[in-house]
Amino acid sequence: MNFAALASVSAALMAWVAAVAEVDLPSAPVGEGVVEGVTAADHVVLRDGSSVRGLILSESGGPRGGVELILRRGWAERHHPAALRRWERGEAAEIRQAARERRERLARWRRDRAGHVPAEDRILAWIDREQERLAAAPGASGTPLMAVRLPARDLRTVNRRPRAHARLLALGWLCGLTDVESMPIEELSGALESRGFLAQGDQIPSLSALLPLAREPEALWVARRAATELALDDGLRFLRFQDLTLPEGPPAVPGGLGLATAISGLKRLLEPDAAAADLLAEALRQVERRGRAGAQVTSLEIAPDLSVVAVEIALWIRDSAGRWTVFGSRSARVAPAALGDGAGANLAGDPQIQTAFSLLETLGIGSISPEMKARSLRIGAATQLALQTARSAFLEDLELLRLPIFEDNRPSVDPRGAEGPRPPGDPRTPVRPDLPAKAPAPGDFSPPAEQGGAAETQTAPDRPRPAPSDRSPPRAPG
Repeated sequence: MNFAALASVSAALMAWVAAVAEVDLPSAPVGEGVVEGVTAADHVVLRDGSSVRGLILSESGGPRGGVELILRRGWAERHHPAALRRWERGEAAEIRQAARERRERLARWRRDRAGHVPAEDRILAWIDREQERLAAAPGASGTPLMAVRLPARDLRTVNRRPRAHARLLALGWLCGLTDVESMPIEELSGALESRGFLAQGDQIPSLSALLPLAREPEALWVARRAATELALDDGLRFLRFQDLTLPEGPPAVPGGLGLATAISGLKRLLEPDAAAADLLAEALRQVERRGRAGAQVTSLEIAPDLSVVAVEIALWIRDSAGRWTVFGSRSARVAPAALGDGAGANLAGDPQIQTAFSLLETLGIGSISPEMKARSLRIGAATQLALQTARSAFLEDLELLRLPIFEDNRPSVDPRGAEGPRPPGDPRTPVRPDLPAKAPAPGDFSPPAEQGGAAETQTAPDRPRPAPSDRSPPRAPG
């Protein structure tokens, strides 16, 4: 049963219960393009009068503050050769530590997974390739881009470009354009469009493939692992409504939850005080027994007066101690009354909904009036819209976290910036360059969205999320 069907049936059931109790259910009221500028690069002027051009990840004030940014090695070699050598020495030590940490984590992942998948499993094959690559060059860098930190004591002014400009800069790097930091906006935009890229917009492609390996917190690594497994493995997505938990899509978990569980859950709506088993906990235990590290849980809430539908999609991860926690989530809220009287008409013929309405009547509830059915269908339509809104944002987050198992090789772009073939991967993957580069902690995707018009979701600009590098830059000397 999908969420729209579940919402419609649940709304009908709640409306019937209220009608029997002669309770009135009130209705809710109906309720950047490219900015002109010289170049796309952010511009930091140092106290000695020189400047650094790149993509700023974060700024912090105070005597220990500074600017963290991504820059191209070729540009740094021409304009700051002495500083580049210092940055690269600090970077090499960081890469060696990150490589050692990554190899240990990959080995644990392989042990967890190997007994539950075929020998030709795609993730296992990628793990083996990564182990060989990291063992062959544990401290190697030479990537086209690098992340550095400029301390506040060395800064005079910091000039950040609009998000739309940051998109152009990142796409220029991914395409291997020459001297993209100095290209006028119009020229850069034209060069990208001639290569088939959409210059307009403010979604910034991920730059992880062009950056060296960096250390990251355990929670972030487990979230990456979970996001990667979600891209390939079945049986890791669940739907949750009150105490009802169902697998999303075809059941893939042994002993999975089926129609009997749905019937039991709907009956419990009439007995809110009855004891209920923690079905989500059991579903997560089954995920753990299969050697997986995470699960996607989509939760539905319907206001008691049926005025608001809220959907939350959360990434649950299992830590090293075996505890399950929410790493992050996306949510959206929709007011069904704002959708109009015809909303949900496309759901009326859905066999699942027709079967569910019949099921309610066979449970001894009695016939459901046309008005109740129409309102229930609006609830279903609102659920669809909220689900689409939350899912779109959540999939962006997963794309940022996912490890590059779909890329056969490292980028074949000249690290010094000469034009060359575009690296593997889709450069249209969105990220948020105006947010800090610090690794996200559990719950950092977003807070619950506030009720708005038809549908609304919300991000948290003051809370960290993965930035273009998906990592924190090393604190290089100097």
